[in-house]
Amino acid sequence: MASQRTTFGTAFGLTIVGLAIMLYGVSLNNGAGPNAPIAVGGTVVVLAVAVLAAGVIALDSQSEAA
Repeated sequence: MASQRTTFGTAFGLTIVGLAIMLYGVSLNNGAGPNAPIAVGGTVVVLAVAVLAAGVIALDSQSEAA
């Protein structure tokens, strides 16, 4: 149970951090074009989705083992 809480909490936290970085990047040039912080924030959000997917896959494999 603790690993599920950690996995989904980490995914939530990474999503929030990634969105904050992206919003900071947008505020730098008023969204006129892409810049490095927007790319970094997008990468963090993609990493959050990967963590969430890995957590869901782990849940599925645990239910098949039982």
